[in-house]
Amino acid sequence: VQQLLVPFVFETNLKEKEFVETNKENLKDFGIEIDEFGENTYKIYSIPTLLEGINLKNFVESVLNDVGGNLKKTSEIVKDKIARTACRSAVKAGDKLTNEEIEVLFEKFKENNNALLCPHGRPIIIKFDKSEIEKMFKRIV
Repeated sequence: VQQLLVPFVFETNLKEKEFVETNKENLKDFGIEIDEFGENTYKIYSIPTLLEGINLKNFVESVLNDVGGNLKKTSEIVKDKIARTACRSAVKAGDKLTNEEIEVLFEKFKENNNALLCPHGRPIIIKFDKSEIEKMFKRIV
């Protein structure tokens, strides 16, 4: 979780307010901490580090627009938005990295087992044992 130097303040309509109030704890589980800041106004004072540097206005508008009338799947909506946002800023195949960036990635792998998954939950490292490699090269059947 990354604390914001200046909280992000946004206004809601009644449906959006219902969404925020219903899902404060779900959002907090994702690292998005929200407090009421007036009658139909809220402030976000922390976000997941994966979202560091994003345009919070666009992110909040996107989440609130996708909610519609379906409050049951909100955790999936937020999870998907966070994953998409993180994915856009993630290292992709073919990206050139400095030695320092590579070192930071390896340190993160050591610290956190979830770092072995992409933002969507897919593995980023696959382990092959010797017999699997031998099968691939038709050394054994």
